[in-house]
Amino acid sequence: MPKTLGWFKAGILVAMCVALLVGCRALPNPGHPDFDIPVQWTGNDMSILLRADGTAALEGVPGGEWEWVGDQICWEATDETFTGEATWSVYSERGVELVFGDSDVIIWADPGRFGSWSWSELKMMTCGEHPRALSLAVSCGRAGYVEAEPCRAEEQ
Repeated sequence: MPKTLGWFKAGILVAMCVALLVGCRALPNPGHPDFDIPVQWTGNDMSILLRADGTAALEGVPGGEWEWVGDQICWEATDETFTGEATWSVYSERGVELVFGDSDVIIWADPGRFGSWSWSELKMMTCGEHPRALSLAVSCGRAGYVEAEPCRAEEQ
């Protein structure tokens, strides 16, 4: 009987350890992108700065509307670019929606390895016969695994 009791106690101990590890494991919130606010990305002669109050400062961002094509979302870009104030909201754990002027576009985290999403780079995918991706990289703030210098007050 003592051997059985020993195995029983060991089993309980293992179960408690597993429960603690699973319960206390730091997992990212799957419904929220992995970046801190404020954060800014630049590239392709454009810039996107997101602020905590849901506003954004855009510079040189092409206008357009997002649309479903098959099972993916792309962005029907116009030839005009926008510089000014916008609003932003979380579209998904890997996408942010920007609304400005007559435009409504979604920017995406760059697909990473092993099914992850890297917010250190953004992609804007255009629609059409010859789709293209516009890329932006973190220039200030923290996004994904990149922590750049903090965004300055005048950028906010």
